[in-house]
Amino acid sequence: MKIPLLPRLQKGFFLIGLLFVLSACPDKNRKALEETIWELEETALGGKVKSTTERPPSLQFSLEEGRFTGFGGCNQIMGSFELDKKKIRIGRIGGTKMNCPNMADENLFISSLHQVNRFKLEEGKLILLKDKSEVLVLSPQN
Repeated sequence: MKIPLLPRLQKGFFLIGLLFVLSACPDKNRKALEETIWELEETALGGKVKSTTERPPSLQFSLEEGRFTGFGGCNQIMGSFELDKKKIRIGRIGGTKMNCPNMADENLFISSLHQVNRFKLEEGKLILLKDKSEVLVLSPQN
């Protein structure tokens, strides 16, 4: 028995639409990643990272350039990154060289960035992970 053309076309359009929606999800995440300044909320140890100023550590990503800029808690930081779907690899990180009273928190933030190999956007937060373990949790800047 031959299936009429209209139901086959509808099924085909449905599948094409479904693939389009599923493939658009990563782009939506990528756009949200780039259009936001992300402020550090907590580290993997469950503790808040204290900044030596009133500003918390932060990151802002440029997908087109494969670079990020930010604030480490004392110094301005910048570096490179690569994205592949839900995977992220942070490259070398550089920054200004101010000497602040408590550099341990900034050093923890930067060393934590080097551990990251995955990310997810969940409940409006950027969660940076090492495999399946959370390393850093960042929220959009107010």
